[in-house]
Amino acid sequence: CSGDSHLIEAYKEARDIHRITASQVFHVPFDEVTDQQRRNAKAVNFGIVYGISSFGLSQDLSISRKEAAKYIDDYFKTYPGIKTFLDDTVKHAKYMGYVVTLFGRRRPVPELASSNFMQRSFGERVAMNSPIQGTAADIMKIAMIGVSRRLKEKHMKSKLVLQVHDELLIEAFQPELEEVKAILQEEMEQAASLDVPLEVDMHTGENWYEAKYRCKRMKVIGITGGVGAGKTQILEYLNNKYGATICQADAVGKKLQKKGTECFDAIVAHFGTEILDAKGELDREKLADIVFSDKVELSVLNSIVHPAVKEEIYKKIAKEERKNTNLFILESAILIEDHYEEICDELWYIYVEDSIRKKRLIYARGYDSKKVDDIIAAQLPKSMFMKHCDRVIDNSNTFEETKIQLDKIVADL
Repeated sequence: CSGDSHLIEAYKEARDIHRITASQVFHVPFDEVTDQQRRNAKAVNFGIVYGISSFGLSQDLSISRKEAAKYIDDYFKTYPGIKTFLDDTVKHAKYMGYVVTLFGRRRPVPELASSNFMQRSFGERVAMNSPIQGTAADIMKIAMIGVSRRLKEKHMKSKLVLQVHDELLIEAFQPELEEVKAILQEEMEQAASLDVPLEVDMHTGENWYEAKYRCKRMKVIGITGGVGAGKTQILEYLNNKYGATICQADAVGKKLQKKGTECFDAIVAHFGTEILDAKGELDREKLADIVFSDKVELSVLNSIVHPAVKEEIYKKIAKEERKNTNLFILESAILIEDHYEEICDELWYIYVEDSIRKKRLIYARGYDSKKVDDIIAAQLPKSMFMKHCDRVIDNSNTFEETKIQLDKIVADL
């Protein structure tokens, strides 16, 4: 619609469009965009097509109207073609009384002629939004007609069941599955010829939920156990021998707690600046001293960090599923507390006797005996791990013995 060259280029890069927008609007390198900057850019990206005002954006982002107005101004400076398109669309609508989609479908906007200011403002937002939303609807209908026609032409048993926004749901006859997937891809990608490609993300499953949220070609295994159980060595083995994709919740959490993120701000607001190092980043040792000696403070920290970590892990799983990954390993010491069983096919508990864990932590990390006792006491007891996990791997002895257990379990998957 707008033909803005910068936005077109951003889409063609096939990267995170909201992060690209944040990078360009806030003038920071792509890899240095903070989570907060991305969220702000996302709100502007989506809000612009609804004619969002500085007041509306300020309410969405909990910022001042002045800040919101600057975000919008900077956005239009970055993508001037969008500003021109929106202004011209409203002018056309005021003159003609309607707007049109890319395919010529009209949407009357009588509110623009109203003597009521609020009605006219609403009409302007409708005029800005309708060509975009309407064109998207047109493309979807064209794709639906094409898919339905192809299925009928080939006298297939598979049926087009439902459309939900930009998704099509097909009830596919199993022997026709691959052919149905090819038809969907062709008809949806070729429904319109635009300056940016129409991309299709496709999933299959035994039911709608499974197809949308869980792709069964990839096994998701949750690995948990106390600190000092040797989980890292096990992860390396599974990665090296079986090509498993490894995701460690703690590493994800560290990234989400860097300076400038929402998690960082919330943690500092609660625990104070005393937990920061000389560079202004979180000092994890200082924070650990507080939370592992006080379960209430540990609960507060978890309530700040864990929801954000979980959201990021969901994204990583979805990304790996699209890449046809066979084995995805999610490691977290608090897998059970955060209810990751809902996204894992199996939970594995890495067991090591407490006396051995204690020796390992003192030797490897240089902790004193009391600190180790506090860490172990803050974690779930063995009985809870045993209750919730599907498999138990004893890592108390030599690693050669542990590898034998792992090989047998992987062979059973």
